[in-house]
Amino acid sequence: MKEKDIYHWEGPNVGATNKSGFTGLPGGFRSNSGYYNVGSFGFWWSSTQFSANKAYDHYLYYASEGTFKFNDYKSNGYSVRCVKD
Repeated sequence: MKEKDIYHWEGPNVGATNKSGFTGLPGGFRSNSGYYNVGSFGFWWSSTQFSANKAYDHYLYYASEGTFKFNDYKSNGYSVRCVKD
């Protein structure tokens, strides 16, 4: 899932193979007070709502292999991935 290098990601970028072809990049996120975790996390919104103010997201982390699911406030700025049916 993650880009197979440390050009954009912090090292050691554990488990980065890009076998899926997704090439996830570490864009971090934006909140009301600025940008955070650029280089160490990649966050993407899901289309699934968690509550009125929250939605699910999936994220990648430079020091871990795999993807993780979480929920967070919709006011945060996460990346999106458009998928064509």
